[in-house]
Amino acid sequence: MAVSDDRTIDADGRCRTPVGDTVDTKNATYLNTIGDVELRAIWTDPDFDPEMSAVYYARVMEIPTPTWQAYDMNF
Repeated sequence: MAVSDDRTIDADGRCRTPVGDTVDTKNATYLNTIGDVELRAIWTDPDFDPEMSAVYYARVMEIPTPTWQAYDMNF
């Protein structure tokens, strides 16, 4: 539905380009230079039937940040 950094969504609805990674594990730091501050998208279910129950799944990918283990190892 929505992707950042000039990535595109294929005809099958998938983005094949991975999310970037600026994590420096050794120093437990990262740069906030990838992604977008805000993404918006509107989607409408073309098969929606108000007589039937529906469940929708949304997946959000955030840019990687150092793990707590990396912070522990660095300090």
